[in-house]
Amino acid sequence: MFSAGRRSPVGSFFVAFSVVLAGVMTTSLPASAQNLIQNGGFEAVTGGTCNATSWTTTGSCGPAYGFDGAVDGFAPHSGTQNFVFVTPLNPAVDTRQTVSVAAGSYQFSFWYKLAVGAPNTFTATVGSNVYSVVNASTIFAQFVSTVTLPAGNTVVAFTSTLGTSAATAAQIDDVSLTLLPAISTALTPKALTPNLPSGTTGNASNATGAIDAFTNGGGTLPSGFAGLSSLSSSQL
Repeated sequence: MFSAGRRSPVGSFFVAFSVVLAGVMTTSLPASAQNLIQNGGFEAVTGGTCNATSWTTTGSCGPAYGFDGAVDGFAPHSGTQNFVFVTPLNPAVDTRQTVSVAAGSYQFSFWYKLAVGAPNTFTATVGSNVYSVVNASTIFAQFVSTVTLPAGNTVVAFTSTLGTSAATAAQIDDVSLTLLPAISTALTPKALTPNLPSGTTGNASNATGAIDAFTNGGGTLPSGFAGLSSLSSSQL
């Protein structure tokens, strides 16, 4: 298969590839995606506690909702403020903002808790995706969902649920909408395995298979190994 005393570049690469693989996979991931929600933590507030920048809110400020903090008895998940609203009341409380998005998959996330009273429900909406959230925990819990959105303007909203039970209060904080990296389903042909000499076994075969699986899955080889695919059968 190989001349006596000569080690295959692929065989030599097997150990090196195993060492760098984890590092390559980590560094090739995209940086943290930008949160498209403006003022997702409700920190920027105007008009006392009635208005949060970038959000449009309807309802009765004071008895029905407020952008409050620990000083008001509603400690937020982070920062100093969060959205607090009473449910059920008529008219319903609703806060929303419109976000411009590109077509793709997004992660929609926020933190919520039961402030006072009995468990309640509220509605979280992102585009055409509507979620009825059961709010029963007195400590903050995270809601996370993956949504597919078309290009254009998308509305993100939180709405109290009307009903006849005694009023209770809910808190929402740290809202985010982030674009998820696109996953390519098109695999490139194997680059190294077809070039191996007939009958190749052992480390050389294992290494080329691992390299091909890595690159076909979207991985990028370190620059020092990128030329492997140009080697001829005799060179491998």
